[in-house]
Amino acid sequence: MSDLNSDNTKVVLSLCPAGKQALGGGAQVGGPDMVAITESDFYQDDSGNRVGWVARASEVVPTNASWILVVHALCAAVG
Repeated sequence: MSDLNSDNTKVVLSLCPAGKQALGGGAQVGGPDMVAITESDFYQDDSGNRVGWVARASEVVPTNASWILVVHALCAAVG
């Protein structure tokens, strides 16, 4: 999860444990309605393996209100 502050844009990466790959994931924003998730997708290593989930959120309208970006990855051993 990101810091709870009023930064304009936040990016968070949730990595899977070694030896596991991401089957899915997601992101949530906690805070004012003026913040939107602009990216939420698999994070891949240099070999194309899905090793986590990455998300970005940005303020649609500038605000001084604090907000947080929380990202999770669903990981499993793939064989």
